[in-house]
Amino acid sequence: MAGVGGAELAQHAAHALHGVDPAPAADGGAVKVVVEIPAGSKAKYELDEVSGLLALDRVLHSSVTYPAAYGFVPRSLAADGDAADALVFCSVPLVPLCVVRCRVVGVLPMLDNNDKDWKLLCVAEGDPRLAHVREARDLPPHALREAAHFFATYKQLEKNKSVEIGEVQDAAAARRFVLDALREYSDEHRRSKL
Repeated sequence: MAGVGGAELAQHAAHALHGVDPAPAADGGAVKVVVEIPAGSKAKYELDEVSGLLALDRVLHSSVTYPAAYGFVPRSLAADGDAADALVFCSVPLVPLCVVRCRVVGVLPMLDNNDKDWKLLCVAEGDPRLAHVREARDLPPHALREAAHFFATYKQLEKNKSVEIGEVQDAAAARRFVLDALREYSDEHRRSKL
């Protein structure tokens, strides 16, 4: 990454947020994702930014589970001040803190308490069962409905929480979102060094 030198790189080498090269394709169509939460979990894990370890943020209050693995694009910064979130579809279970090379196929616009909190929709590139998926519309329609329903309802039983979701956008919109988040992280990192 531009602007990160030897000692600083060594400091972040094992850190999932700062030490993993997202290795984006030039157009943002493929990127690495660090998994925080496996599919089927009710536990909301988040990466501790200081230690680089996973911490339990909360157990979901609603009777829903994550419909696919959930994580983030390393070295990215989205509008909510966190790394870009990603839902990763894969035909096998993905464990927390594994790094998955993903193809970006869409993005789910979302507002979390009126703050922009978009969710990338990705497929694991190494999964031959999903090799045909280039756009979100190539996923099974029920998988998309389930993902949208999950994000629309997963905070309903929490106090003072509101979520609004929009229509799934295509891979081109998702690629722009990825490139913007990677650029924002790089710009923020440079600003913090001044």
